[in-house]
Amino acid sequence: MRVIVSLAIIFCIYYAIAASYLSREVETFLAHEPSLSATPSRVSGFPNHISIGLDATTLENRSGMLRWRAGRVSLGASSLRPFDLSILFPDTQSLVVAGERHTLEGYRMMGTVQIGRGNRLQELALDTGSVQITPPLVISRLGAADLSLTPSDEGRHALELDLREIRLAPEIRSILDPSGTLPDQIAQLELRAIHSVALTPAPEGRVSHRVDIERLDLTWGALSMQTEGTLTRDPADGHLDGTLTLTLQDWRPFHQLLTDTGLLAPDTAMMAGMFLSSIANEGGHAVSLPLTLRQSIVSLGPFGLVQLPPI
Repeated sequence: MRVIVSLAIIFCIYYAIAASYLSREVETFLAHEPSLSATPSRVSGFPNHISIGLDATTLENRSGMLRWRAGRVSLGASSLRPFDLSILFPDTQSLVVAGERHTLEGYRMMGTVQIGRGNRLQELALDTGSVQITPPLVISRLGAADLSLTPSDEGRHALELDLREIRLAPEIRSILDPSGTLPDQIAQLELRAIHSVALTPAPEGRVSHRVDIERLDLTWGALSMQTEGTLTRDPADGHLDGTLTLTLQDWRPFHQLLTDTGLLAPDTAMMAGMFLSSIANEGGHAVSLPLTLRQSIVSLGPFGLVQLPPI
């Protein structure tokens, strides 16, 4: 009996220390992260879990153009694994973009956070079921989403993103597919990439960004495309440079899309069609060709498409 009582006391002391540590770390993080504000609740969940609620959670970028709000975000961890956190988001959230408020309605919106030595992030994962965005913000509805962010070396992060059943906002759909030849929703968009950040030498000391796209797959009706390659951002002017390899299972839907959106003028579209047909696999329509960006000017093989704004 004494052994049982002693073990119970030891566990209670351990739980109190772990709960106090987690609560203190949450408060410290909020104090040192000006873009995030929330009111932590008292710890609950004894004896199996350590749970903390974050009330009136708000995340805002520096310019104030983007602000996300949620009534209550719940953090939790097993008593025996306090560094592996689970995150549960409310079904209703709001996103304010340039003063316009958008409501996010969904279910099963959750995530996990793994903390390693020195309180360094080891992995962040988010997943959700269907999400409805009202009024639409590029996307009006999302069937499911999975996101994983894993820091590796200094300044490098591995990103994996999988979006399914994407329904575009009507105005975006009319821009991307004005003829309405593609289905109402994109079946899947999958991305696997490495994002690297570095500081340029003094005296400028600007931040440079590099994205190594290991895989970017899009499936939208008859349009099936895969992309891989590297993009860099010039820290001086914000322009993008890089070379991607674009692989199309059938070049014809992609060519139709470029023609319908006006990215290819009629005369250029005819020459582009002849070019794509000439490089297609014998007896088929699959092609692989370079997609280049120079000073944010996008070119597909020998054909210029569009100039992107600096970012």
